[in-house]
Amino acid sequence: MHTLLRAILPTLIAAMLLAAAPLGAQSTLERTPNVTGGWIDLPWQLHITTPTRFDVAREGEGTAVLPSLTATLGLPASSLAGATFAPRSGVQPGAADEWEIFGRYLSFDQRHGLPFDITGQVGYNLAAGSLDTEIGVSRRLGPVRLLGAFRGMTEAYEEGAGYALAAGAVLNPLPRSLPVALTGDVATHLDRAEGEPVAWSAGVSIGVPYTAYTLSAFATNTRSATLQGRSRGSTSTFFGVELTIPIGLGRTLGTVVPRETAGEAVEAGATAPPAVRADIEVYAFVPPRIVISAGSTVEWTNRDEVVHTVSAEDGSWESGAIESGETWRATFSEPGIYPYYCGPHPYMKGVVIVR
Repeated sequence: MHTLLRAILPTLIAAMLLAAAPLGAQSTLERTPNVTGGWIDLPWQLHITTPTRFDVAREGEGTAVLPSLTATLGLPASSLAGATFAPRSGVQPGAADEWEIFGRYLSFDQRHGLPFDITGQVGYNLAAGSLDTEIGVSRRLGPVRLLGAFRGMTEAYEEGAGYALAAGAVLNPLPRSLPVALTGDVATHLDRAEGEPVAWSAGVSIGVPYTAYTLSAFATNTRSATLQGRSRGSTSTFFGVELTIPIGLGRTLGTVVPRETAGEAVEAGATAPPAVRADIEVYAFVPPRIVISAGSTVEWTNRDEVVHTVSAEDGSWESGAIESGETWRATFSEPGIYPYYCGPHPYMKGVVIVR
């Protein structure tokens, strides 16, 4: 009974977090290589991340390359579905490749008066035959974002049910003027043997100007990007790179407001009192997902020291340059999904959902 409780407890906790309030897409500027803090992508946005680890070649040996690929798809009901593939990860003895399939939900966030963002994830690691769960916690304190995670696995490294803890931090040294972040984290599974190293990583991330990508260069002793891979350290140090690639599928799937309709439905620069006020700060739209009723007005304020824009993905409406400290309003008269981005920094994405 005790073993069964240990195995299912994280799953039960994660299931309690399904009453979700929405977060938005997360770039490498907001997380560390081993601790995401959890996030929910924008509706119908495909997000691809490619964390690849390289083991520095030793004399007489070749360089080990450990690639991972994660793809996630944001869903309308404040949820996300995803999968991670890690060939030759070595996390599970005897398993050549590692697959993890997962779903993620957001329960609480700071903008609703709570001190933390809290998310829950439930997944299945095919190589381990393990039901893996994670409770992610994060909090922004000025230029610093603190991250934490509690993980549970029913089959952890062929050792039966187990737990892991992780903590990390992201520092934006020039938070309002340059899209650069310094990251670091540590993690350990609670049954770690004496002398076994803790998991760790350290890196630097940048937002690539005038592209939709963010890029991270890091060092770590973990072997893959799955929950199990990010919870156990090794005696090797890997140097890695990670690229994030967001792809909006809303227009392809017919879930966003058509261009012609959006051009008529959005009254740019509206003077009506705003129903929702949003910030543009630390190179992100806050909140990135705005839900309003038809006829409501949204007001964006630029808190950074650089110019941003609020631009429809299909070009049907556009704020123009929003200088530091300035605001811009738009009224949305038709129900539907309106995705947008920042022209100079296309990795900054948001969406207005009109009910």
